[in-house]
Amino acid sequence: RFVFEMCIATDGGVMYIEGDNAVVDNSTFTYSTAFNRAGALYVAGDNAVISGSAFDYNNATNYGGSIYIAGDNTQIIDDSFTRCSVNSKNGGALYVVGLNTTISDSHFTLNSANATGGRGGSIDVVGDDTKILNCDFMRCSADNGGVLYVNGSNAFIDNVTIEFSSAYSDGGAMYIAGDNAVILNSNMTLNNASDYGGAVYVTGANALINNTIFDKCSSNNY
Repeated sequence: RFVFEMCIATDGGVMYIEGDNAVVDNSTFTYSTAFNRAGALYVAGDNAVISGSAFDYNNATNYGGSIYIAGDNTQIIDDSFTRCSVNSKNGGALYVVGLNTTISDSHFTLNSANATGGRGGSIDVVGDDTKILNCDFMRCSADNGGVLYVNGSNAFIDNVTIEFSSAYSDGGAMYIAGDNAVILNSNMTLNNASDYGGAVYVTGANALINNTIFDKCSSNNY
């Protein structure tokens, strides 16, 4: 297992990869910092796979407290993200710009996007066909989308658990900006937004929410 600790860079505090088909597996990234993007890992390329790894206490100033990926067909599988953050922009743990991103079987705890207007306390994805599957989130926060912000059509979220998360504006658990969003088989408990959507805020046509439990979620102003 590779272990990376207390690394610093402008982009990719630990690692910067340019090229398709990057694979990072069974690694630990802790206490690392980027002055711009990706406190731990920056990938520019399609078909990246990040699996079986732990990301703890990483920070970036702008995008992706632990990971920034620019590319299609990203897979984030069986990873954990704890106390990751961004100071000025979006994606407290993870920021992806690309189509067909899949995030599955992963754990997110106490991640945050700390700026006014910041999006996605744990995850910010810009692109269509995003899938979030079999993940759990606890005590994450951002201005919009306390846990998750997706800007794109056909977002598909299945079997996620979100607890004790908050948005200082909209979407205490998640904010989805796009048509055809689907949320299935999920549990959202004790999430809060200051404005709209104590648990979920969707702006887009044809949203579907089915077999999902909302328990003690709230909004303060509306």
